[in-house]
Amino acid sequence: MTPHADPNRSPVVLSLGSNLGNRLATLASARAYLAAGGVVRVLKVSSVYETEPVQCRAQRWFLNQVVLVETALPPLLLLSFCQRVEALHGRRRSEWHGPRTADIDILLVGGLCIKTPVLTLPHPAIPIRRSILTPLAELGTGWRHPVLGAEVPDLLARCPDHSRVVRVGSGEDER
Repeated sequence: MTPHADPNRSPVVLSLGSNLGNRLATLASARAYLAAGGVVRVLKVSSVYETEPVQCRAQRWFLNQVVLVETALPPLLLLSFCQRVEALHGRRRSEWHGPRTADIDILLVGGLCIKTPVLTLPHPAIPIRRSILTPLAELGTGWRHPVLGAEVPDLLARCPDHSRVVRVGSGEDER
C-alpha cells in the first residue's frame, strides 16, 4: 500500500457498491458520510465501474468503486461504522448477494490478516472478483496480497471471474 500521512492511522481500502436507486448518487453520498467527522480520511478514489452481478445474476448491474482511506479505527469498529453508513442509505440485509442500495466492504487494512466470525482480512473475494480487482489496480497502491504474495495486476490476470466490468466515470469527477 502507498504510505499514508498519519502514523496513528492505518491505510484501508474499501469497496463501495450499489445497484438500487440512484447508484451514482449513493456512491457519492456514501463517500461523503464516510469522510464526515474525520473518522475516515479519503486519500484516493478509483473510477466508477458498472459491473455485472456474479452470484445472483437476475438483478440490476452494480456501480462499484474502490476508495483508499486512512483511519484510526480498529477493523471491527470500522466495520460497524461502514454498516451504519450502509443503513443510512437504506441497506437491508434480507437476501445474500441480492440487490442493495449501498454496500461497503473492507478489503484491506494495511497488511493485516485476521479472521473473525464477522470480518476476514484481506477480504476473501479480492482474488476472485474482477469488480474489486479492476478498480484496485487503477489505484496503483503497489499492494501485495499478504496470503497469496501476488500483486494486484497479477491477481487480475489470473482472476477466474470473467464478468463484465465497464468504466463509466472518473471517481474524481464524482467526489
